[in-house]
Amino acid sequence: MFQSIMVDSFINGLDPIHQKSISLTSGQIFNGKIIKIYPGQLATLKMNGVTLTARLEAALTVDKRYWFQVEPGDGISKLKVIESVRENGKSDSRASENLFSRIGVSSNRLTEMVINYLAKEEIAFSVAQMKHGVEILQNVKIPKEDGLAILKVLIERDLPITSDSFLAVKSVIEGKGLSIQLHEFSEMLQVIKGNHPVLQQLHHTIQIILKESTIKDDQNEVKHFPTTIATLITRIGLQYERDVLQSINQNEENREGVLLQLKSLLIKSQQIYLPGKLEEKINSILHRITAQQLLSVNHEGPISNYAVAIPLVLSGIPTDLSIQWQGKKQRNGELNPDHCRILFYINLEHLKETVIDVQIQNRIVSLHIINENEKPIKLISYLQPLLKEGLLNLDYQLSSIKWSQSIQSKAKDKGNVLRQESTYVQTSKVYQGVDIRI
Repeated sequence: MFQSIMVDSFINGLDPIHQKSISLTSGQIFNGKIIKIYPGQLATLKMNGVTLTARLEAALTVDKRYWFQVEPGDGISKLKVIESVRENGKSDSRASENLFSRIGVSSNRLTEMVINYLAKEEIAFSVAQMKHGVEILQNVKIPKEDGLAILKVLIERDLPITSDSFLAVKSVIEGKGLSIQLHEFSEMLQVIKGNHPVLQQLHHTIQIILKESTIKDDQNEVKHFPTTIATLITRIGLQYERDVLQSINQNEENREGVLLQLKSLLIKSQQIYLPGKLEEKINSILHRITAQQLLSVNHEGPISNYAVAIPLVLSGIPTDLSIQWQGKKQRNGELNPDHCRILFYINLEHLKETVIDVQIQNRIVSLHIINENEKPIKLISYLQPLLKEGLLNLDYQLSSIKWSQSIQSKAKDKGNVLRQESTYVQTSKVYQGVDIRI
């Protein structure tokens, strides 16, 4: 029930509605609507939920949509009107031909589908992104609706538009968790008993990961859990490319450890002839790891989002712990620990899907636990003093613990509780002064 919403927040951040900002670059094309025209040739333009102030140098009509292209130049962005758009959001045939001609792609059903989707979503895209997107959608075996949604993510996050990136994001949206896949892969390797050195090392590394990710009901293990997370991040290879570069610069130091990371061994195993199902599983796990790397960091103005999913084994059952951080970066590059938000998602054996939303303001902590089960009043009463004491030891103060059985708020105007505004997020996105010239 909660997983699809958590995947969405993993991809888009915790407060995508309130974080939207616009950074236009030369050559980008987007569909926008003129909201209002003011005296002095000023107008407001709405694009992707953000209102921009524009100085008009062309005759435009209120409540009408246009395709714009960002012109090269310094200072205030200048937009060139390419064409107008009909009320249904679709360009007329002559205007479409004009747009396709400028983009440099042939007019067909797929390109029109992509253009209409990007127009509806008001996404700014480059010509190269458009071309690559159409090419990938033609070649990758994926439903067009899913492909368009993935293309939107890649464009908005300014990620490379390749078959691998498409399949990587798809693995997060549709695929199994990493913990389950590692268990399945371990069993497959055990059955085939491959004698290739790479497969043997791969199996050994997976066994180590599964052992390290097994959490026992032990106070000492809980205390060292942050260290366990850091170890698993390295062991899996979520920072593989960075580690490779560092090992090269350090002249052999730590190079052996990098080569034994899971991602490194998976890449090596792709060079071996393997049975079809084994090859599919290797690709699936590799896509999952790559997706985490692509989606782990997202910056929107002053707000930064970080996300990671770690395989765990709790009471013998494999599950993934997803953690998302959101806050403002300090000068040292770290998130401000006095004002931030942390979201945990895990599927437990008895409690099942559980979300813990931690909001921190001036080092005052409020917890919101979301779970379909009845609130365990006695358990919370028992644990609350321990939690309060633990936070005090870290110079934090616990203010409240809230329990909800639904991820939807009861108040109609609040909607999804994960979409509610964090107090440190700037809500007003109406820009002051002139942002663009048209």
